[in-house]
Amino acid sequence: MTLDVPWRDLGRVPARALRLWTRDLPDAAWDETPVRQERYEVHAATRSVLLLWSERAAFPHLDVHAGPRLAEASAALVPVLEAVARRCPGVVVNAVLAELPVGALIPKHVDTAPFFAAARRLHVPLLLPSGAALLVDGAPVPLRASHLVEIDNRRPHAAVNRGVTPRVHLIIDVLPA
Repeated sequence: MTLDVPWRDLGRVPARALRLWTRDLPDAAWDETPVRQERYEVHAATRSVLLLWSERAAFPHLDVHAGPRLAEASAALVPVLEAVARRCPGVVVNAVLAELPVGALIPKHVDTAPFFAAARRLHVPLLLPSGAALLVDGAPVPLRASHLVEIDNRRPHAAVNRGVTPRVHLIIDVLPA
């Protein structure tokens, strides 16, 4: 969704339980659903856990599907989604854990599909090592763990992890009601 600013911090959300759950995921979980990295070349260096997923190509007729780890994540995910709903009314159509491994880069790109003109793109940093950065319009977004940040992904954006541990964000797409 196009914003009047490159990004905005929408405040802290109750993400501690999700952060702990994410930290303890087995390594194999990150490779169960490689949809994002296979379909979107810019995300080839990432790994994902799809919790809720819809086919963006079907927009505006989206069916939301449960990912294989949703049931075990739900107790930790629901408080986050409830906080998101209070700040961003609408329908959550994607909730994805996105890992950016050490040394990895998501190159600068703009999300141009019609879906992205309508949906709000939200990030909740869960594991945020020093040296990891999200850039929008070439400027770093000052991220804080467990803070809900909305970005204008219709502007050029990129990410890099120069840290010593993986960076993990919960990425949520909300279609306004």
